[in-house]
Parts: sequence; structure tokens; C-alpha cells
Amino acid sequence: MTDSIVDKDLRALAEERDITVDYSDEDLVIIDNAHVMAAPEYASLPMNAVVVCTAGRVRFDLGSTPLELHENEVFISPPGTFLSNYLFSPDFKFKLVLVSNRLVQQFLDEKINLWNRTLYVNKLRVVSIPAEQTGFLEHFYAMLRYALNTKAEDIPYRTDIIQSVLRTGFLALCAMLSQNVEGVSTGHTAQHLFRQFIDVLSATKAKHQPVAYYAGQLFVSAKYLSSVCKQTSGRTAREWITEYLQEDIRHYLRATNLSMKQIANVTGFPNASFFGRYVLEHFGASPRAFREGHETKPVG
Repeated sequence: MTDSIVDKDLRALAEERDITVDYSDEDLVIIDNAHVMAAPEYASLPMNAVVVCTAGRVRFDLGSTPLELHENEVFISPPGTFLSNYLFSPDFKFKLVLVSNRLVQQFLDEKINLWNRTLYVNKLRVVSIPAEQTGFLEHFYAMLRYALNTKAEDIPYRTDIIQSVLRTGFLALCAMLSQNVEGVSTGHTAQHLFRQFIDVLSATKAKHQPVAYYAGQLFVSAKYLSSVCKQTSGRTAREWITEYLQEDIRHYLRATNLSMKQIANVTGFPNASFFGRYVLEHFGASPRAFREGHETKPVG
């Protein structure tokens, strides 16, 4: 990665805390093993994330939903996820992989439907690693660590090797997911358009836009985009826009010092007054009160 937001965030994290980014490019970031002290107070994950807990446990909030991750469990999340309010055990350790949508599609091919259904429909976030697969994981980690620890000049096609090893890991993860998620039979074209929509939505800073805006970016009608989203994920395009927008708002209010006017501007509201009314309606508190932790009803 050259100057992407992922690169900037990870460089800042590496400078401030005891953490090593083992590999990074525009589609992939790998942190092979990190201790609790390496975790930031807040984390906004701009790519698909896979976190494997190798020791201890952690409690945290995914948006407004509390979750818990234990040893030999995997946390998965789509791009744009906001994590906060961590509570770690002293021995907590983890491995982190951030992967672009493009690379996930390349890894999984026709199995991408299972991944989409897991993340976007069933919203399964924590998966236990079966005891019979722990041996496989040991070999997987050994292969990945070898590729990561070898200099590029010492091993031809190092990036391809790393990606091939990770593809094996993602396929194994999909095998675990298949035990928890029912299949989905939507067509490839619909799946492709839905992934494009999520890509555009994730990359759009000012997310408070009508469905027609995103449909225009994809050269389809707003009605067709909403129909495809509903068919593929069980939710309309407007519902996806609302969820991603609210995650951004939660992040800017809780994890930054931006003024209400600045947040309104960056998220796409015409002014701070419209922004304030939206937050009050959907978060049950004014922006200032929500920033101070006074949320009075679930986001809806």
C-alpha cells in the first residue's frame, strides 16, 4: 500500500504501540501475532477482517452490539465495521487479516455466496474452530509464517505464495461457516452487483445519499439496485445505506474530536441542524449527548 487509509492507520498504530504489520499491499494486510497491548481503543476496519483469537478472550462492541471472542474462535466482519469498548484478559493474543472485497472474491470464487450470506444476511460474526481442525491450523500458521518471514528477494513469487496460503485458510473458514449458514442460490450477476454496491458504499465518505446516487455510480436504476439487494441479502439498498451511515456517525462521534458541523459535512448532511435531528431520531440522543455516552434507545 502506498498512501491508503489502511496504510496510514496501521503505520500510526505501529508507531504508538507494540505491533508489527507482517505484510501489507493494497488488497491485503496481515498481522501474524499481536498481544492485547497492540489493540487500539477504537478500530474502524476498512476491509473484510478475520481475527483469530490464539489465547485469552476479549469483550467488545461491534457498533452497538456486544460480542465476546475466546481462544480458538474466529471473528469475521465486512468492510466499514467499527469496534470499541474493549475488555481484554491479560493473556489475550490474536492474528489479524484484512482483505479487500476483490481478493475475497478471488479466494472464494463460487463460494462467495456463502461468505455474503454469512456476513450480510445471517450476520454471523464469531465462529468456533472445531477441535479436529486445530492440527490443520497449526500447519497453516507454519506455512504462512514461513512466507511472511522470508524476504521477497529470497523467495520468487512471495506475494502469490502468501495469497495461495491465505486462500487455503479462507476455504477452510468457509467449511466452518457452511456448518452454521444455510446456502443461497442467487445468480452470479446479482451477487456481482451487490458486491459492487457494497464496494461503492464502503468507499463513499458522504454516505447520506439517496439510493439513486449509488445506482447511478453502478449504471442501474434505483429500483433494480434495491431489488437485487433484497434478493441477495434480504435487505434493501436503503437499509444498507442506513447501516453504513450510522456506523460512520458512531465512529466520528465516539472516536474523533470533529465538530458537529464537520461530521455533518463529511457524512453528507446539508448542515449540523439536519445532522442533529437525524442522530436524535435514530440514536435516541443529541449528537453531543451520544458522544458522551448517553444513547437511550437502539439504533433503528
